[in-house]
Amino acid sequence: MSRILITRLRAVILPALAGICLFAVGCSTEKPVETKSYPFRGTVVNINPKAKKVMIHHDEIPGYMMSMTMEFRLADARDYARLSAGDKIEATLLVAGNESSLRDLKITKGDPNFAAPPGAPKTRDPKPGEEVPDVLLVNHNGKQFRLRELRGRRLLLTFFYTRCPLPDFCPLMNLNFAKIADALDKDPALAKRTLLLSISFDPKFDTPEVLRGNLAMHRDAKRPGAAQWTFATGKPDQIAALAEFSGLWYTEQPDQVLHNLRTIVISPDGKVEEVFSGNEWKPEAVLQVLRKP
Repeated sequence: MSRILITRLRAVILPALAGICLFAVGCSTEKPVETKSYPFRGTVVNINPKAKKVMIHHDEIPGYMMSMTMEFRLADARDYARLSAGDKIEATLLVAGNESSLRDLKITKGDPNFAAPPGAPKTRDPKPGEEVPDVLLVNHNGKQFRLRELRGRRLLLTFFYTRCPLPDFCPLMNLNFAKIADALDKDPALAKRTLLLSISFDPKFDTPEVLRGNLAMHRDAKRPGAAQWTFATGKPDQIAALAEFSGLWYTEQPDQVLHNLRTIVISPDGKVEEVFSGNEWKPEAVLQVLRKP
């Protein structure tokens, strides 16, 4: 085949292939985020527009979770002003990737028989410089240790439980920690100065074996990298003491745990350095703290 013919074929074929690639959305190999929707009914307990959360006691969501009381984000920010405690709502719960929200709200105002379930206890964020309680924990390998034993390096601590159903609560905390661990893998010097600790407040279910399997979901055992990430739990009184100090509240319901979120950076001498409340924080913001001298 002559060079002239090959050149002409390229002139025809390559633009055609490029067109096919563009038609296939850039020939991306990434899988689209799957969005699931569920019918949702519940009663508003309280509204926190500043935090973009509404606490709702909801009915069972078939195929997703049983009835419980927990916080949700509204897709339309204008809906926060439309709601009052005691309102009954019908909506669609959307779950996409690591996010969930309620949309298409239908509100029935003024339920005269509304009786809020026991409210969440008041909490406070620990202040920088406060010493963290030296609680006794057990790690994902079944070994007991005290928090004091982790001193000497900066400690990043968060709370979770493995059965948490909403992707932007406990699963998001673990996903954020996995991203931080990946960043530490690429910076061995920083990794040597840092420890990651995820503590379950559901010790009845989250045994060391369960925690070990959950950690393996986020960290490839064949590629441990430089980051040191421990999953742990402990006796209820030990977890409660650390949770109260950290501004974490949680209360057990049948097969679920209602809770808020706290993530804390602890200095090498065991004192609070910075607190990240809720789930709005990003891994890079935490890494900026970890990179401080």
